[in-house]
Amino acid sequence: GYTAQRLHDLRSASKTMTSIMLGAAMHRKAVISPETKVTPAGATIGHLLTHTSGLACDDNDGDSPGNEDVMQSQRGEPDWYRYAMALPQKHAPGTNYAYCSAGINLVGDALSRATHQWPPEFFDAALARPLGIEQYGMNLMPTGAGYVGGGMHMRPRDLLKFGQLYLNGGLWNGRRLVDRAWVER
Repeated sequence: GYTAQRLHDLRSASKTMTSIMLGAAMHRKAVISPETKVTPAGATIGHLLTHTSGLACDDNDGDSPGNEDVMQSQRGEPDWYRYAMALPQKHAPGTNYAYCSAGINLVGDALSRATHQWPPEFFDAALARPLGIEQYGMNLMPTGAGYVGGGMHMRPRDLLKFGQLYLNGGLWNGRRLVDRAWVER
């Protein structure tokens, strides 16, 4: 039932877009980096992107308070940034791996603060428009904030543009969207 024009749910492959958005923000001189501290325990954006924040967050454990399904189905805290920031610290940052969509989503809050833009707006201006991507979708949290932990929708041919962008070291049609150093990192 799919066609070339039908948007596909990228699911967790969307987390790559979060990293690319970080690279685009750094290229645009936003004050943000993988070393930016995000949580009170000192977890950085780098820890969040590599699933090593140490938060009590494990999408592979249905009993984990930070499990994505647990977070998204609860009704007590509609702000999923606040929800994730309130998770207990289970391990020191950088010491344990646990697949954590809520942690990657915290990068969206850091990006919003650094770029002064709503994540869908930043994605559109910094990446989608320059790449000629006109049709796509980004999930929203109950608060209306962009959810960057997964679930973007995009045409496969547009997703391929990100692969080509990285094969070109961050250049698209001669225009730099992401620094080569970030692409290599």
